Amino acid sequence: MSNSLAKRPDRAPRRPIAVGTMIDGYRVRRVLSERPGIDLVVEADTPDGRFVALTLYAPELTPDKARRRRVLQLAQLRASIRHPYLLPVFGVHRKRGRVVLATEIASPWTLADRLRLGALEPNETLWILAQVASGLEAAAAKGLIHHDLTAEAISVDEAEPAHALLKDFGISIPPTAGYQLLTETESLDYRAPEQLRGEPPRPASNVYSLSCLLAECLTGAPPFPYDRPLLTVHAHEVEPPPRISERGAGLLPDIDRVIAKGMAKDPRKRYTSPTQLIRAAAPALRAKTPAIAIPAPQERQPRRQRAARRAAPPSRRRPKALRKVRAPAWVALALMVSALGGFATGNLDRSSERAAPAATPVAPVIRAAEQRAVREQRTAYVQAVGRTMKALDRRRDAAARRLQRARRPRNQAVAAEAYAAAFAEARKSLPAGPSSLPRAPLSGSLREAQRAYRGLAVAARRGNTKAWKAARREALQHEKNVERALAELRSRYDQLERSAAATKA
Repeated sequence: MSNSLAKRPDRAPRRPIAVGTMIDGYRVRRVLSERPGIDLVVEADTPDGRFVALTLYAPELTPDKARRRRVLQLAQLRASIRHPYLLPVFGVHRKRGRVVLATEIASPWTLADRLRLGALEPNETLWILAQVASGLEAAAAKGLIHHDLTAEAISVDEAEPAHALLKDFGISIPPTAGYQLLTETESLDYRAPEQLRGEPPRPASNVYSLSCLLAECLTGAPPFPYDRPLLTVHAHEVEPPPRISERGAGLLPDIDRVIAKGMAKDPRKRYTSPTQLIRAAAPALRAKTPAIAIPAPQERQPRRQRAARRAAPPSRRRPKALRKVRAPAWVALALMVSALGGFATGNLDRSSERAAPAATPVAPVIRAAEQRAVREQRTAYVQAVGRTMKALDRRRDAAARRLQRARRPRNQAVAAEAYAAAFAEARKSLPAGPSSLPRAPLSGSLREAQRAYRGLAVAARRGNTKAWKAARREALQHEKNVERALAELRSRYDQLERSAAATKA
């Protein structure tokens, strides 16, 4: 019996994911993070050159079929939710018993990294946590509750104001009692008492965790900053919520009442939703409640109306050609001018038009004007790219000098962030090019260089020399990729110009 079980594929030992491994059309490039028994995140690319993050859930829990089905259901539910403050998901796959979630690659800079620099200003705190609250409520409306809401699970960018993304819902973490999580010290800082008792999370649990994050953002330390995890577990279950007005300068006692309600031991006494917590915190901090704009969902027609429209006779339905094809504005203007000039008079017979092409000289004029417009657009795009890259070179030179002078890890991190901001600004100012000169390769290489320098800044703050050297090599490689993409763009432009000149001759 034991021999037969040992040969089952779901109980075979798991081999590590090697670079170059193919997973449903994605090729693994490197490992981004790993939590043994919970998940493994790798960076992968697709045949068309896109980069994605693959999260392989519960690799060591796959022999439990019920648990695997539950993780698969939660992953599919996560993939069905689209929201501006949730990390975009491309799809869910299954690979040798593992559940794989394909997502956009999140920024390496997280709220935890930001908190290592100290407390946040009240306005910045409310802005970031309001986005998190909005994402939590959108997920809860679909039935998905965050299992592991921590500062590490919130990705932020370098924009002003920052854009936050919830990148990890901890869906492969089973309900676990507090004493079994003593090694997960970061998760313990934000765990609700019912979760520490081994109960499944509920919406009120997310309110508790968000209140812990609110306290940490305003003071720079978690609500119960004990060195021993067992003391942290005991504090969440027994101790009253902290009075953070005594910790942070300029905080009024009003915020203590907000924290006390959000961190109530009884889930029924907490705020009913994360956004209600943020709305209550705003006046307590003498700040405005952030107006987070959420795009309204498109209202779909009832099924009966859609069926009636499909069953309508063809005469009452607009042809697809008329629905999708629209002539450019300058073409319509040329045709109108030709009509006023005598080229189109009365109700002309179409057969006579085809028999006398000399009577309609507007077509060659339109084609020539169209070609001229395309060339002008192409040239303007290349010139705009040149200006963007010149500005990038200036900012890179300044960041390089700053990095060369830096001796302390903190100053090195600031210089690396200046590098990342330079690439982010270049990508933001990159114009939309014509279809003959695609923008994607250059934009993608700028994005990867930005992420590489963000990773370099994180390595500098952590004082990890090995990680710093690896991140530095990767950043230099991505800079070469930017130059390569720019050279390909210029080569394509020269090729098109030579072809246009030959056609004109």
